[in-house]
Amino acid sequence: MNAYADVTDLPNHIIPPMERHTRKTTREDLVLFAFAAALVSIVALGTWAFGPVMLGMTALFFVPVMMVVIIMITLG
Repeated sequence: MNAYADVTDLPNHIIPPMERHTRKTTREDLVLFAFAAALVSIVALGTWAFGPVMLGMTALFFVPVMMVVIIMITLG
């Protein structure tokens, strides 16, 4: 046996059964998804209606809001 031996080759190795972790979609998940969809549609409609210059202006709003959302998700 060398340092590169597979873990299943080791003596008395038992592979534990896999556990399934199912997670139900909560109301908060749906609200977060709707909020993200609204932000994406605002950017898409703004770009379609006002052109690429407005996309840069939208980013001034979009980036800070998404940073806050990411921080809120991280903090739980």
